[in-house]
Amino acid sequence: MRKTSKGGRFQTARDSRRAKDQGREAENKVVAICTTILGHLYPEIKRRAKMGRRDLGDIDGITAVTIEVKNSAIRMSESVREAETEGMNAKTADRWYAFLRIPSAPVSRWYAVTHVYVVLDMLKREEEQRREIIRLNQIVAHLTPDTRPHYDAT
Repeated sequence: MRKTSKGGRFQTARDSRRAKDQGREAENKVVAICTTILGHLYPEIKRRAKMGRRDLGDIDGITAVTIEVKNSAIRMSESVREAETEGMNAKTADRWYAFLRIPSAPVSRWYAVTHVYVVLDMLKREEEQRREIIRLNQIVAHLTPDTRPHYDAT
């Protein structure tokens, strides 16, 4: 049965089911690598249930970040718009990413796409945090043993 036009041909229900299965598989792969790398910081990483137009991204459990997973990098601009919209829905408009599958590549080599301002904002925040840590370390280094807070072990 014909459903919708896709790339000059009509998509069947079987094609749609296969695309959903492939999308779910891609999301599971992203959850697996996120859990491996970030699981000690974010132990609740999982696939997020779909919410239609008010969708909040595909991956849940990473604080203040929206991740939209796509099984293909073919429609990159469409994927980026969707990730940005879902970032706004999730109130993470400054931290959203579209993870785009690259055929035959491991998930660690897929593309992570966002706008330039998102990357620059992230770099700015990291540098501000780094400088604050240096500043605090310098303050602590100048404290003498008499001025450092001490704690009674009793």
